[in-house]
Amino acid sequence: MACAGSFGSLALCAIFCSALDVSKGSAAQVTNLPPVLPPPEFLANKAPLPDLLLKDKRANRYITGFPVIGWDPQTGLNYGAAVQWFDNGPTDSPFFRYTPYKQRLAVTAAGSSGGSSRA
Repeated sequence: MACAGSFGSLALCAIFCSALDVSKGSAAQVTNLPPVLPPPEFLANKAPLPDLLLKDKRANRYITGFPVIGWDPQTGLNYGAAVQWFDNGPTDSPFFRYTPYKQRLAVTAAGSSGGSSRA
């Protein structure tokens, strides 16, 4: 009976200590987050972006792009490219924690090997 009690408290201690280690690791990961600023009044009821997304959010402007490839029985091979320009603003902006981006511009060009089709 004494062994079972010792084993139970040892297991509880191991679980508690591992939980402490996890919380220490997660606290170390969130140090690169932007400063917490109060939102503008019209955003007071909006929840901020989750820290999981916010820690990887880029500041200021950047461009992304990706290829567009597909197949359609009527038009054949479809191909193209999409480019997106984002402006997230500076990290010290009160909007940075509350909006996914300030401005976005998306441009897509596509073609096909079999001509065009109308829907």
